Amino acid sequence: MNTAEFESLLGIDPSQAGRKAEAKALQASGVCIDAELRLARALKFEHTLDQAFDIDMPDELQAKLFALADVGSSFAPQAGARLISRSRRWLAIAAGVSMCAIAAFVGYEGNVQPQNALLAQHCNDHLVHEPFALSRRTVVPKDLVERMFAMNGFATHTADGRDLTTLLGDVNYLAPCTVDGKTAMHLVVQTADGPVTVLVMPKVANDGASEVRINSALVRISPLSRVQNSLGAIAFVAESSVSVDAVEARFLKALGVV
Repeated sequence: MNTAEFESLLGIDPSQAGRKAEAKALQASGVCIDAELRLARALKFEHTLDQAFDIDMPDELQAKLFALADVGSSFAPQAGARLISRSRRWLAIAAGVSMCAIAAFVGYEGNVQPQNALLAQHCNDHLVHEPFALSRRTVVPKDLVERMFAMNGFATHTADGRDLTTLLGDVNYLAPCTVDGKTAMHLVVQTADGPVTVLVMPKVANDGASEVRINSALVRISPLSRVQNSLGAIAFVAESSVSVDAVEARFLKALGVV
């Protein structure tokens, strides 16, 4: 297990049995020298979420939330119950995200093909999973960026010998993730006009280049290949088109799309 894989597990469930032992082993081996600190931060964030969702809710509203999350009768809440268990808390979040998705479609502006419209919605929804990523300002070490792209099948140098990470520029957040059930890379780049989320999705189908605004978010999608109908897309999500323009130009050039 490497640092990226450990971070991914922490994002799924930092309190799972064995996490402390994994962190200790990774740190002792030198694979991840701050593994225990990363675990402590994840557990603190977990505790903050528990406190945030430890709220009284009317029985009728709870029933509607669980019905919307489609969790089945085995998770039916008892009268007067509080949403404090891990399963209920995340189901409540899932229900909330579902309602946000409905609201987002109401604020949808654009005229794109159905496949890209759905992909844009998935990309916009993904920001809910890692909201803290948008505030990261520390620059990710270039060797980690290079390793992540190499693991996902990208060349680390261009045809004329230029370094991929130099062309990409500073990256402030990097993590493996999934979008619409498919492997992806989640990056954030800070700009003068605000953060830009970049989702590199080597295996998703798409309708080609498109741009759509979902509420306040601009979602711009470009194919990763010049070959028509090929798998692979990259999405840029931000409030400002100015910030998207600059980051998009760097990434597409680095990945050889333009």
